[in-house]
Amino acid sequence: MPKSTDLAAQYRGVQETAGPNDGPVLKTIREALLYPGAPPCSWCALFVAWVLIRAYCPIPGPVGPSHKIWLRNTLGFSKDFLIESTRSWRAEMKALGWLTTEPCEGDLVIYLNHSMDAHHIALVQKFTPPTFLDIAGNTNEDPHSVDGNGVFAHTEFVGPHAEFYSLPVGFKACSASSSACSLSGTSISHNTKPNPCFPKPQEASDGRTV
Repeated sequence: MPKSTDLAAQYRGVQETAGPNDGPVLKTIREALLYPGAPPCSWCALFVAWVLIRAYCPIPGPVGPSHKIWLRNTLGFSKDFLIESTRSWRAEMKALGWLTTEPCEGDLVIYLNHSMDAHHIALVQKFTPPTFLDIAGNTNEDPHSVDGNGVFAHTEFVGPHAEFYSLPVGFKACSASSSACSLSGTSISHNTKPNPCFPKPQEASDGRTV
């Protein structure tokens, strides 16, 4: 199992415990990826970014601006990339030619609305046409929901409402089996074998793993 989907599953359940789009974990995520004091906002894209950074970024310390820049640069996204915007994720991945009809576990799925605009993003857990399993933030237990109060997994049908994007192989590396692995030489690209060993999730001030 890729470290990203393994980590995402650790957040399953209600996260909006302090009001709409708000809670201790969500506050940590948006202040780390946006700015201190950032108000509650839609967070499906922020959740994807957080999971990818926590799973694969070799930069030590609490997540902050340097981790955000690392994600953008390692993915090869432009300086116009907005980490909180599902539309921006779609535009960047489409420009890089990552659209695929055969996603692997750890790839991303963009959900489109009736106008065929991006409005939700999730990680792919399993692809078994005609269905697939995702895990996403800012959703709920209703399989037809793309807005909600937590992190949940859904079984969906493959169709025009869902666009799949293949991430570089390093962003699909498996969970580390040994804490003794070295981070040196870690490479994340579509064409190189990734180092499967990366930092463990942090613990928030309230004791939760984030």
